[in-house]
Amino acid sequence: MSLARAQDRPIDRCWPGADEPPDPCYSVGMSSLGLPEPYAAIDSQLDAGDLDAAKAALSAADDDEIYAMLQVKLAVLYGAMPPAQALQRLVELMRKRPDMPGANQLYKEMSANAYNGGSSSLSHSHPPPSVKER
Repeated sequence: MSLARAQDRPIDRCWPGADEPPDPCYSVGMSSLGLPEPYAAIDSQLDAGDLDAAKAALSAADDDEIYAMLQVKLAVLYGAMPPAQALQRLVELMRKRPDMPGANQLYKEMSANAYNGGSSSLSHSHPPPSVKER
């Protein structure tokens, strides 16, 4: 995935369609994930908007699920990953490591922001309730 930021697209805008202007970024309002070090330093860079430093730190980091989760957050903040793809990637990571710190919080924030930004629908995000036969 390319994380090159478009110069004509401000960082607070998210994934545009091919022929559409960017929608309000569904990552606005993401909070710190409360991760342990060394992950917390990168998360703080992301929260502070220092995306280039976070990208450099992630490119030098080991390959594990928490760094992969931070890469998803970075891609969303850059506008390089559409909401549905980001949420799907988080689900994959949470299945690999169900006890991953910060994953549930990030998923909930991204899901709520995607829904509020019109990039998601609750009817598509959640299966319908089971039907009990009478």
